[in-house]
Amino acid sequence: MYRENGTRLRQELTTLLKQQRIQQRLGGPTRHTPVAATTPEERAAIGLLIRTYRQSILTWCLQAAHAADPYVECSIARAVPDPFRRADRDLAPLPVLQRALEQTTKSSKVALPTLDQLTTRHALGLVEHWRQAARAAVLAEHDFDPNWSGRLGQGQLTLSQAQAVVADVASICQALIVLDRRYHRAIPGWRTLPRSQQLGWAALACAFDANLAQPDYAIDHRGWRPATSHLHGAVRPGLLGVLQAENNLLVGLRTSPTALNLRRIVDSQRQISHRLADLTAGIHPTCADRWLEREHTYAELTHQLRDIGGLTGGGGAAAGEGANAIDRLNALPDEVTPGGRLVVGFTTVFRAIDQRLAEVLESAMASNRVYERIRLNRLNTEGALVHRRQTRYLPLTASTRRDLRAIIDSLRDPAGEDTIACPPSPDRAQLHTALARASSSRSSRTNLSI
Repeated sequence: MYRENGTRLRQELTTLLKQQRIQQRLGGPTRHTPVAATTPEERAAIGLLIRTYRQSILTWCLQAAHAADPYVECSIARAVPDPFRRADRDLAPLPVLQRALEQTTKSSKVALPTLDQLTTRHALGLVEHWRQAARAAVLAEHDFDPNWSGRLGQGQLTLSQAQAVVADVASICQALIVLDRRYHRAIPGWRTLPRSQQLGWAALACAFDANLAQPDYAIDHRGWRPATSHLHGAVRPGLLGVLQAENNLLVGLRTSPTALNLRRIVDSQRQISHRLADLTAGIHPTCADRWLEREHTYAELTHQLRDIGGLTGGGGAAAGEGANAIDRLNALPDEVTPGGRLVVGFTTVFRAIDQRLAEVLESAMASNRVYERIRLNRLNTEGALVHRRQTRYLPLTASTRRDLRAIIDSLRDPAGEDTIACPPSPDRAQLHTALARASSSRSSRTNLSI
């Protein structure tokens, strides 16, 4: 997830900014220890390893800047361009930062770290912090992977979320430049970042431009996630047991359910949403309103699926987990209230279930696996004592059920889901504080880029 990897990256850079006396930390000679623990050649090799880790962080910054590019608008006031000419973006902060990152990354001429270098723990604490930062940057590349359907970018970011990404990239670039200036005098054979002054000014301009508006840090809850797995073992107590059952229901939806099991799953989500909205109404009113809206959506979907039939598929395990979640939820006392982490957990699993059910319904209508019962306006009089209305079963298609198409669209894109602004995480403020202190120190007074 973007938050986990970004937090680890910022925390490691904050720790590195607070560490002084680099030569002593690498085993070099000092005034109190004239005998060095490492040779200059060994310290030069350590410096090369650090630069490979830095190259991985620069690569992530470049990918994140390109992913946020189509959605960012310059907040700095400027003259209105000629309406009969194409808009010029060369002077906007983000394109300048992109060009600076591209030139710095290509000119550094350092290979990316190998898998062994990323996974092997280093004995020196300074190098270990760089390894952890590079490892977080490599894992964060999953968020912008074009081969992943849930990637950030390509129409998946709002303007405020893209501004948050740009602000993170700018602060990380500034931290790399400060550390580069500090290591230049302490590590033998250290090569500074090429075009670091241009990169520093571009990062400073992007940081200023991104914070003129209010960035939306709800992006921390998005990004790549590993595949959901089944939670085995004993039933968790309280609301954790309900969340466990919902997670297992999501895993069971990997196979398309039959029409009967689909109606059972949909009805279980309606009941769970109603019960959780009652429990959270007093402490999380916004979330309670969102779950009440989800209950109404599933109530309407239950009404639309009443005449749907089909025997193809499975889904028995998912329907059973839905029943388990209802039983565990009804057994809880009324005074139970979910905490903040549980609210985030239920929100995440609800969104995944909604999107999966929308995919199941779309796949069923496209492949003609479910049928709709149509009641005709005539009776069936063939040898029966009780004459019933004749029925006919027709394939369910999106063209004949536009009301069902609207429900599927609401499940895919729930209203108000990403409009709630989240406060920035504390690690961002800590990185900014460390940058301010490093900029005011004697070692970085001459650095005009920060």
